[in-house]
Amino acid sequence: MKLLQRATVYYAGVFLALMVVFTGLFYTIIQFFFLRSLDKSLLKEKEKISYSLSSNLLPEQVMFDADEEVEYSIVPLSTVVPDQYHTIYYADEWKQNGGHEVESEPHRELVTFLIQNDKVYRITIRKSMIESEDLLYSILMIEIVTLLVLMGSFLLVNVWISKKLWNSFYDSLNKLKTFQLSGANSLDFESSSIFEFEELNKVLKSMSDRVQKDYALQKQFTENASHELQTPLMIIRSRVELLLQEPDLKEVQVKLLESIDNACQKLSHINRALLLLAKIENNQFIKSESILLSELIEGIAKNLSDRIQLKSLTLHMNLMENVTLNMDPTLADILVSNLLQNCIRHNYNGGTISIELKERYLNFSNSGEAPEIDPNQVFHRFKKSQKREEGTGLGLAIVKQICDNSGLTIKYDYQDTIHSIIITW
Repeated sequence: MKLLQRATVYYAGVFLALMVVFTGLFYTIIQFFFLRSLDKSLLKEKEKISYSLSSNLLPEQVMFDADEEVEYSIVPLSTVVPDQYHTIYYADEWKQNGGHEVESEPHRELVTFLIQNDKVYRITIRKSMIESEDLLYSILMIEIVTLLVLMGSFLLVNVWISKKLWNSFYDSLNKLKTFQLSGANSLDFESSSIFEFEELNKVLKSMSDRVQKDYALQKQFTENASHELQTPLMIIRSRVELLLQEPDLKEVQVKLLESIDNACQKLSHINRALLLLAKIENNQFIKSESILLSELIEGIAKNLSDRIQLKSLTLHMNLMENVTLNMDPTLADILVSNLLQNCIRHNYNGGTISIELKERYLNFSNSGEAPEIDPNQVFHRFKKSQKREEGTGLGLAIVKQICDNSGLTIKYDYQDTIHSIIITW
């Protein structure tokens, strides 16, 4: 979730929580004032009845409002208590006399005692609250709608202001996304009127310049080191070949010279492999094309057919047509070549190799002995079987690095003498 969206969600959540709290508080306060007003009205009716009793008039002879109802009875003096106010649900007497069931309505009730002519009157005065309740709910709905409109307006204004304020940040972010270390252009940001974003741009500019400089130095060092190492290795190998052509060499001397030549050849392979890894890690292969995988696999298998026949291997290929992958063609060639060479190298004479290509995955399988190393470390550098000294231990590390740089997922599996390397996308 983006920062602006998350902030908007937080604002909305806080606003809704506050609205619930303040709506309840507002309802309680308004209801308190309504009840207070009703209680004053009931108290006036009590004074009116008291006056009528002093004039020898009974309560039913007093005129009351239509939403009011009065009941009285003569009670003993011992039952007299202070005035009591209640909120009850009650059906008016005239509705009850209508002969049909009616719904009870909220009423405010005052129970009071008046003494006149040595008689104690227990008087109950009820006043309907339906109009007050309707008014209260109307006010409450107006308040809720007003708060919702305010919340919506606030969120919209906040989104608009935030987008305007964060424009500089998103511009810088987009430039960082498209920035290439191997590119010749430096990273330049537009000036921002916001101090924090301006400081961020300055730091990013300084950091990118340093990283670009370090990258150029590392690239130059890697290329120079590889080139300079290849030259003495070639000289050593040429000298070894000249020595091998000398007459009267003893068998021990020949074996020593051959071991030196093999070591130089292996060192040369390691040097080229490490240089390739450095180039892949530094994203020097940035060309992207649509690669027809079936055609690529068939071509590489044809090129390695001599090595396959030398070990009497049986190659099975189940390749789906028209399966393409967008990646650098050089890396695609290296990926398939290394995987097939790995199947040949780690196989036994007369074994099998299977290549399966489907719409979303590529599987290289080969027969072979159980792995000597931890299956979780087969893609680590210089992890190889001790029985096979001809390898550099970098082939699968290169494959893993190519997959990581190309957005592919790779995994290794071994079951029933079959090694499988599966690539998915």
